[in-house]
Amino acid sequence: MIFFKKCRRKRSYHMSRNNGIICPIHKKGNVMMCDNYRAVTLLCTTYKILANILYANLGPYAEE
Repeated sequence: MIFFKKCRRKRSYHMSRNNGIICPIHKKGNVMMCDNYRAVTLLCTTYKILANILYANLGPYAEE
C-alpha cells in the first residue's frame, strides 16, 4: 500500500512496471504451427493492481 501512496503523492510511477513478458501458450493441434498458439503477457503484479485502481477511478469519467 505504501507504493500506491507514493505514486499518488508523486503523481507518477516507475515506467518499468508496465513491461511484460510474452509467453506463447499452446492451444491445440500441431505444436509446429504458429496459429495453434496464443500469446499471454505476464505483467508485474503491482502494475496490474495499480492499473485496476486507476481503471476503477477513471472508468466512470471515460464513459461520459
